[in-house]
Amino acid sequence: MLSRRITMKDVAASVGVHQTTVSLALRNHPSIPKATREKIHEAARLLGYKPDPMLSSLIAYRQHHQENKAPPTIGYIMDLEGDAQLRNSQPRMLFLQSAKRRANELGYKIEPFYYSPGNYSSKSLDRILLTRNISGLIIAAFTHKTDLSLSWEYYSVIKIEMLPFNLRFDVVENNQMQATRLAIEKAGEKGYRRVGMVTGEHDEAHTRNLFSAGYYVGQTIFPESDRIPLKVIPGKDLEQDCAEIISWLKQYEVEVMVTNWIELIPKMDEIRRRSGRDVVLYPLDIDHFDESQTGVLQNHEAVGRYAVDRVTGLMRTNQRGMVDYPTVHLIDSLWKEASLVPV
Repeated sequence: MLSRRITMKDVAASVGVHQTTVSLALRNHPSIPKATREKIHEAARLLGYKPDPMLSSLIAYRQHHQENKAPPTIGYIMDLEGDAQLRNSQPRMLFLQSAKRRANELGYKIEPFYYSPGNYSSKSLDRILLTRNISGLIIAAFTHKTDLSLSWEYYSVIKIEMLPFNLRFDVVENNQMQATRLAIEKAGEKGYRRVGMVTGEHDEAHTRNLFSAGYYVGQTIFPESDRIPLKVIPGKDLEQDCAEIISWLKQYEVEVMVTNWIELIPKMDEIRRRSGRDVVLYPLDIDHFDESQTGVLQNHEAVGRYAVDRVTGLMRTNQRGMVDYPTVHLIDSLWKEASLVPV
């Protein structure tokens, strides 16, 4: 004799809730309290409930073909005060632009939020996101250990870059370790032997030492006598930083300076004059629209696209909240030679 199939109605009766509540809970819908969802999941397991594959296919078909009045929204959170700060950062601009394009391709839209004391508190931002039914978030390239505290159990989240460290979500970012090694290897291929690197204390902490890891591994292509210590500067006073860099260039007879600090590019003529060294500069993140620069071309567009791919995947499968073991997806960079000679 065939046993009767256990239905959602049976699960609802065993828990004492409506069948619709069971349907939402089994899809981990955030409108159902976490404790209720867990209780319903456990009841379904004990009763041996299994979804009807034909019914599931029908629901999926209807959801796929129904006409949406507005595309679902992904919140894009930046620790900036507004557009002016955003325009001053080419990587952040490219992250956001490519994220918007990719979201549009997938049937979503990106809504930027500038998270700063003058704009939002965590409580006010959380209220806005929940009211607008925004369940997907990209925490985009924070530069400070900002205190961002939302009702994480309601959101599918991806971070661009690692900060804030206390928020345990998957990360997508440029591979700074590979970018650094690439610049050193290119210098070696061109015959240079005294290759040094300058980075900031904040950058080392921000990337969890990816710059120094790439640098010291990259230095192994040179004899020990030619290996130069990494120069880490405080990064709080550009004039003081330049003075330290000039002293370092003289002491170690540096031929090529690798750096992630684009602020040093306009200072290079002065640095060369004051150090008495015709040092070659290899930036780790050249201007994407300046054909006169030689250096590492980081793929900011790929970072933005992949962040959207990941967060929409989490949204579709109702994966919400922090994770125990976050993953980090690193996007490799390319080397680019100058195609125009600056006038």
